[in-house]
Amino acid sequence: MQCPQCGTNNAEPAAACVSCGRPLPAYRRPETAVVTDEPGEDGRDSLAPAPPGGPESARIARLVREAAQGNPHPARTLPAGRDREEDDILRDFLALLFDINRKVNEQSKETDKEALAALYTARSFLSPETMGRATRAVRELFQINRRVAAEMRIALDGVKGRIEGAQWSEGEKTLFWREFRQGFAAQFRLRSELFETQEMWARATSEVYEFALCHSDELRFEGKTVRASSREVGRQFVGKLKHAKHCREEFRAAAARLHEEQVTLMIQRGVAAPPAS
Repeated sequence: MQCPQCGTNNAEPAAACVSCGRPLPAYRRPETAVVTDEPGEDGRDSLAPAPPGGPESARIARLVREAAQGNPHPARTLPAGRDREEDDILRDFLALLFDINRKVNEQSKETDKEALAALYTARSFLSPETMGRATRAVRELFQINRRVAAEMRIALDGVKGRIEGAQWSEGEKTLFWREFRQGFAAQFRLRSELFETQEMWARATSEVYEFALCHSDELRFEGKTVRASSREVGRQFVGKLKHAKHCREEFRAAAARLHEEQVTLMIQRGVAAPPAS
C-alpha cells in the first residue's frame, strides 16, 4: 500500500505509513481473540481483543497509534499525575520520530535523482561538472541525516529535561529514563549506524571523484571500461571506486535494517498487520 503523502510502500494492511506516520485508507485493525474462562450469555466462550503483552503493551500500542495518526493530545482518559505525564512524554517523542521521517522523505525528494542514478557510471566521470553533481548529491543526502541526528539529540535532551522537571521521586525519574532508553535502544542504535555508514559513503564518494578529477588527464572512460595511462593510477582508482560502492551498500543495508525495525514496531503495536505467510 503506497502512502499518498510521502510515496513510501507499506506492507498491507497498515493503519499508518511506517515512514511519515500519516493514516492510510482502507485499513481494518486486526484483532487477537482470546478465550476467557467465563462463558458468554448464550453459553459459548466469549471472545475479546487482547494485544500481546498485556496492559503495558496495550498502552504503548495506543500511544504509537495516537502519535502516528497525528493525535498528539487526545481527550484525556487518565487523571492528572505521573501516568498521564509519562503518556505525554512518550507520545510526543513518538510523534517527533514520525515527523523526522516525514522531513527526511520530503527533503530527499529535492536531491539530484539523476546524479544519484548515474553514480559511479562512466557518464558521471565525463567532466568536472558531472563529477561535482555526483559528489554534491551524496553529500546532500548525508546533510539530511546529519540534521536528523542533531534533531534526535535535541529531542532526547527535551525528554530528559521533562523527566527532571517532573514532580516524581528520584527513583521514579531514574526508572522511567532507563526504561525509555531501553525501549528505544534499537531505534537509537540503528539510526546511529545509518548516520555512520552514510558519513563513510559520502567521504568515499568524494575521494573517488576528487581522485578522478585530479587525474583526469590519465584516466579515460569507455563504456564500463576504465583505461589509465599508468598501472598505479588505474589500481588506485579501481580501489577507491570499489570502496565507494561498498560503502553505498553498507548504507543501504543500514537503511533497510532501520526500516525493518520501524515496520516491526508498527506490527507489534497494532498499527500494521504482519504480512500474510
